[in-house]
Amino acid sequence: MAEVVTALREQAETCARMGSPMYAALLTRIAEDVADDGVCARVLRGHEHDPGPSALGLRLLGAVHRLVLSGEASGLARFYPSMGGSWALDAAWPHVLETLDSRGDDVRRFLGLPPQTNEVGRAAALMGGLQALTAARRMPIRLVELGASAGLNLLFDRYRFLGGEGDSVGPDDSPVVLDGASRGVHPAPGVRPEIRERCGCDVAPVDPTSEEGRLRVLSYVWPDQAERVERLRGALAIAGEEPVRVVTCTGSEALSSLRLVSGTTTEASSESSPFARLYFEPVRRTPGSPHEFLVVLQSWPGGARRILGSAPPHGLPMTWE
Repeated sequence: MAEVVTALREQAETCARMGSPMYAALLTRIAEDVADDGVCARVLRGHEHDPGPSALGLRLLGAVHRLVLSGEASGLARFYPSMGGSWALDAAWPHVLETLDSRGDDVRRFLGLPPQTNEVGRAAALMGGLQALTAARRMPIRLVELGASAGLNLLFDRYRFLGGEGDSVGPDDSPVVLDGASRGVHPAPGVRPEIRERCGCDVAPVDPTSEEGRLRVLSYVWPDQAERVERLRGALAIAGEEPVRVVTCTGSEALSSLRLVSGTTTEASSESSPFARLYFEPVRRTPGSPHEFLVVLQSWPGGARRILGSAPPHGLPMTWE
C-alpha cells in the first residue's frame, strides 16, 4: 500500500495549500492508518494502483461526507462544519474509524465513482469570459458545456457576481453570491451575456433535482469551506426551479452534433455564425513555463487566442490581465 500512502500524503498537502486544514489533517491521519494496515487500509484494498489524477483520497472522504450529509453517520455530524459542527481531529478520529469499519461496503461502492465537483466558483471565469465575448461580438450565445456534471454552471447568469473594482452583474436577489469574483480592470464591466440556448454533456451526468444528485455533488465539497458549501446549496436551489439539459455523451460526440445557427455564437467560422471556445484549465503559457489555471478565450473565424486571466482551481477570484 506504499503507493496509496504516498498519494494520500500528496493530497493532504494539496488540501492544505488550497485552504482545507480539515481535509489536510484527516488525509494525513488516514495515510498513517494505511501505513499501519488499519481500518483505512482494509477499506482501500484493491485500489493500490489507482492513478494519481483519480484522487483516491478525495473519493474516500467524499464517500464519508455523503454518509454524514445523509444522516447515516450521525456520530460524525457534530464535527463537520457543513452540518453546523466544529472540526477537531483527535475527537473525530474514533468516529471516522467506526464509520469506515461499519459502513465499509458503502464506502467502497462510492470509491468506484469519479468525483463530481460541480464547483460554482468557476462560474466567475465563465461570466467574465462570456462578458468579453459579448463585448466583442454583440450576439446572443448558444452555450454548450463539456463535462457539465450537474449543469450548475450553465445557470451562471442566475448568480450574482461582485467584483473587486466595484463592478457587479447578476440578479440582486440571487441565492448565489460570488463576492470578490474578480480582480483587476474588467474589460467589459456591466455587460450581460444573452444566452439563447444552454445545454451540457457529461459521461456520467448528475441530476441536481434529485436527492441522490444533490447528495452526490455536495459530498465532494470540502466541509470546512463554508462559502463553497453555501454557494453550492444556492445553486442547487436554482437548478430545482430551472432544470437544464445535460445529456450523456463524450465531449467529442457533443461537438460533432452541433449545427450552425446564424446570428449566434456557437461553432462556425463565419462572421454571421462564429464559434468560440472558452476554457479554464491548468495549461502552460509557453512550453517551458509552469502550469497555471488560465481563463482562455479562442474564437473563430480567425482562431485568435486570448488569455483573459487566471484563477485558483476553485475559481475565485479571477484576476484579469
